[in-house]
Amino acid sequence: MEHKPTVGDLNDEIYILHREGRYTREDFERLWPQLVEAAGDDLEALETVWILSPKDWWEEKRRALEELSLQNALPPRERF
Repeated sequence: MEHKPTVGDLNDEIYILHREGRYTREDFERLWPQLVEAAGDDLEALETVWILSPKDWWEEKRRALEELSLQNALPPRERF
């Protein structure tokens, strides 16, 4: 059975790469989908990536997640 990383696992990887000065945009793009999947609806769980990544890497992705979260909160008839 394949182990799916937790938000904590992924945050640890980001923190280590950042601490060692090796955290790149490619790392962010590679880890982002896994972070979103692991966090589910808990956008606050992504706080480490917001703090350790340059804003221009995540700003648009965060906005899209927030819009999706708001859309999912609406009753089906009010979506879109």
